[in-house]
Amino acid sequence: MRNPDCLLLRVGELALKSEQVQRIWFRMLLRNVRAALGRGYRLETDMNRIFVYGGAKKAVPKLFRVFGLTSLSSCWECGSGIEDINKLAVEVAKHERVGKKSFAVRARRAGCHEFTSQQIAREAGSAVVEATGAKVDLGEPDIEINIECRQRKAYVFSEKVPCAGGLPAGTGGRALAVVNGRDDAVAAWLIAKRGVDVETVGKRAGMLSKWGIRKKSGQKDDYAGYQALIIGEKSRPPAAGMLVLRPLVAWTGPETAAAARKIGLK
Repeated sequence: MRNPDCLLLRVGELALKSEQVQRIWFRMLLRNVRAALGRGYRLETDMNRIFVYGGAKKAVPKLFRVFGLTSLSSCWECGSGIEDINKLAVEVAKHERVGKKSFAVRARRAGCHEFTSQQIAREAGSAVVEATGAKVDLGEPDIEINIECRQRKAYVFSEKVPCAGGLPAGTGGRALAVVNGRDDAVAAWLIAKRGVDVETVGKRAGMLSKWGIRKKSGQKDDYAGYQALIIGEKSRPPAAGMLVLRPLVAWTGPETAAAARKIGLK
């Protein structure tokens, strides 16, 4: 089977905002996605979905740490007609070798169509059963074949890669994080996930560089331009006369350690 045609990127909390805020923040998210990808990729958007063309496999490691994205999937695309969808669903099923496994088809649609999501799932599932003899299990299938039918195209995929989630970087102001250890880094990451543009200072200021969180340039004790200071529970706030954020104040040691492993901190 051919390589996936594109990546489907999903947003989370952004979709809960007002239409005006959604438009502004979605543009900021697109800017962040483009910055993470670099050159050589083409982006398309459709109703809170972002599609990335130009090498899906290479793009995945660049995107799963972008705040504001909840998950991504490598997709094969086809026309939005039932026959095209059924044909591609069978190809994906064979690619995933569902013959000796159980499967389920999950379908969603957007736009104007003469069929419902349930009809897409039912007909695609029947086509897969006829072609492979696989067993349908809607409760706990071995493999899920997902279909997103849009106005002009449909996208078929079988896996979802979790992303950072949260809100797009830059939507929540600016803050400075004092990072001298693991707990400080976790605190900075939690605030960055809420859309705050975070910069770091301290002995281990580079711990979060892979998440796009930069070291502060210039004097480390210069707090001008920042709306808050972020610290972990083991650090003392400097006498900076500014708002101090301590997101770990109610966390236990094991919770902090689990979060550090999730982020990829040692």
